[in-house]
Amino acid sequence: MRLTCSNLLICRLLLSAYTFSYGARSSGFELAVKIMRLLIDILDLAWRRKITRFSGTLFSLLFLSVIYGNVLAAIAKPKHTRYGLGIDQKFIGGVPHSIPNYCISIIAPDDGGRTSSERPNLYAYVYKYQNLRTSSKSNLGIDFRIKESQSFSRSVFRGQETIAEVGLYKMILPVANPALLNGKIQRWSMAVIDEWGEIYPAYAYIQRESNLDLEREVKGENMLLGKARIYAKYFYWYDAFDAYNQWLEVNPTDQIARRERAKLLQESRRSQCINYRYISSAKLLELIDAKSAKPIAFTQKKQM
Repeated sequence: MRLTCSNLLICRLLLSAYTFSYGARSSGFELAVKIMRLLIDILDLAWRRKITRFSGTLFSLLFLSVIYGNVLAAIAKPKHTRYGLGIDQKFIGGVPHSIPNYCISIIAPDDGGRTSSERPNLYAYVYKYQNLRTSSKSNLGIDFRIKESQSFSRSVFRGQETIAEVGLYKMILPVANPALLNGKIQRWSMAVIDEWGEIYPAYAYIQRESNLDLEREVKGENMLLGKARIYAKYFYWYDAFDAYNQWLEVNPTDQIARRERAKLLQESRRSQCINYRYISSAKLLELIDAKSAKPIAFTQKKQM
């Protein structure tokens, strides 16, 4: 087989297009790219030394490395193309009972989201409406639950705490809490019990799903921002949002990361409160950006 300048140029363009096209990576994919680069370097050296004739073996190896890398890259590509789980819209949101003083905006996709964690951090924003009803009592009760399925089934975890103010909260599950069920959609809810004993609930859905390619990439990334982008690439909403938040707590001036988190929120959900009184996504982002999330670390396991 004869080596020409056009052959070499085509090989280099093929390598560039190939490495640019695939966002997902695996160890096999990287190996294929290394083989391609090595073979092209050999061809380049041969061209410089005016060696223009080869057996078909070298070109066959180059061709096979392309095929091998394409197969592995296709396997490594995220199998999901959206954040949500496709849950019926009629099951989404809170149940209105009266005009509330408070609103809980669950920070999650409307039709559910994925996590790779057994005990992920979960977020919600507690908002107080501006009205004339006030009380000298400042503390509010929080009732947090995780159901064993997406229906109104029994709770596998229940945590109750008090909060002193409205704002963004991060629920931290204790190690004693049973892990989320792998592959099963579960319902989690949060309710505020106000000064008069009125309860304002809201809920969302979560699915824990193992993914070896995702875990391999995350393990190989040291920066939280890099991990957040990997989770977003694989459409693991809960993990991506948590990683972005943790990064921004340490790097509050990173406007690029802040815009990426905003896009994550805007692309996947509307901001709902009970009684169909909405906080817009823009308003919610403004509120979230104002202060870091306050942690609620549930310390004991409760089942009901």
